Amino acid sequence: MRTRPADLPGSADLDRLRCGRLPPGWETVPASRDAWVARRRDPPGLFFKAFHPRSGMEVVKALLRGGRARRFVRGTERLRSLGFRVPEVLAWGGGRDGGGWVLTAAVPGEGAFDYWRRRLAGAPAARRRAFLAALAGEVARLHGAGVRHGDLRLDNVLVVPEGEEWRFWWLDNERTGRLLGTFGPWGRRKNLVQMNMAEDPGLTVRDRLYFFRRYAEAAGLRPGEARRLLRAVARWTARRRAATGSRG
Repeated sequence: MRTRPADLPGSADLDRLRCGRLPPGWETVPASRDAWVARRRDPPGLFFKAFHPRSGMEVVKALLRGGRARRFVRGTERLRSLGFRVPEVLAWGGGRDGGGWVLTAAVPGEGAFDYWRRRLAGAPAARRRAFLAALAGEVARLHGAGVRHGDLRLDNVLVVPEGEEWRFWWLDNERTGRLLGTFGPWGRRKNLVQMNMAEDPGLTVRDRLYFFRRYAEAAGLRPGEARRLLRAVARWTARRRAATGSRG
C-alpha cells in the first residue's frame, strides 16, 4: 500500500471498505459492474474505489502492465505531471486478481453532463457557448499533450466554476495513456465519440457542432482534417448507439 499524509480513515474502516462493506459515515456511489465505489459523507472529502477483474485475462494484464489500481494511479500521476487537474491519490493497494483499490481526495464539483443539464441547459446562448468553448479547449489541450483519455464520458470530466470561468478535473484515469508518435485521428475520434454518446434534450445538435468547431480550432486542425474527423465521429457515434440500443 502507498499512502500520503492526509485525513485518512482508520485501519478498521479501510479494512471494511476493502471487503466491500460501508463504515459509519460512508455511502455507496453508482458505478460500473467492474467496480465498487463509496464516498465518505461525514466528514466529507474521500472516495474509495475497488476494482473488480473484467475477465480472467486481468491477471495476465497485471503481470505485464500492473493491476487496475496501479494503472489508475499511473494514469492519474501522468496527467498531473503534464499540468492537468486530477484528484489526489491518498492511498492504494493491489490485488492478486489484478484489481485492487484506491482512495482519493474528493473534488467539490459536478460531472460535466450533470453540470450542463442542471445549470446550463436553459442558460443564455452566450453562456452555453462559453462553457462549450472552454471544455473543447481543455480536451484539445489534453490531445495536444499526446494523451488519450481511457473513458471520456462527460461525467468523467469534473467541472468546478470559478467566477465566470470553469476549471476541469479529469477522473477515472485507469486507461488514460500517452500515445507514442503523432497523435492522429484515431485518438481524437475515440474520445470525441465517447463524449458525443451523452444524450439529453438540452444538449442539441447545434451545441455539439459548436463544441466540435471550437475543438478543431483549438487543436489546430486544417478544414479538411476537421471535416473528415466530424464525419468519422458522427458515423462511429451512430454505430455505438445502434449497438447499445440508444436512440441518440
